[in-house]
Amino acid sequence: MIQPVLKWVGGKRQILNSIAPLVPNSFSSYCEPFFGGGAVCFHLKPNSAIINDINTELIEFYKVVRDYPEELISELQSYVNDEEFYYSIRALDRSSSF
Repeated sequence: MIQPVLKWVGGKRQILNSIAPLVPNSFSSYCEPFFGGGAVCFHLKPNSAIINDINTELIEFYKVVRDYPEELISELQSYVNDEEFYYSIRALDRSSSF
């Protein structure tokens, strides 16, 4: 089963059992205007999907996941799993270019 790669404020992962029965058994495409973490889309596994979100950084993240998964995995493997590193990354100014 595909799981969301991000936890997102307002995410629907916890209420999927209430949402899923409301979706038709068959549909030709899926459109998600407020994608966020994508819990509903990943749960439904549509053959065709159009996703969007007003958060451009979020959409850029999904483009990297889609287009450069090996490079992303390689970069993430270089990260240290400790408190100091976590807070150093969290403190980065997201408006600066990397």
